Amino acid sequence: MDEEILYTVVKKLIGNINPVGETNTDNERFENLKIICELTNKLLT
Repeated sequence: MDEEILYTVVKKLIGNINPVGETNTDNERFENLKIICELTNKLLT
């Protein structure tokens, strides 16, 4: 499977991770970032 397609699917499932400078949105995106990091760790082990 193409890496870009896989990344797009995961991003749609988990949500955006880029901060925007708004506290509520950034908190949600930080949680999304933690999920992506956890997924990456599981894939690498």
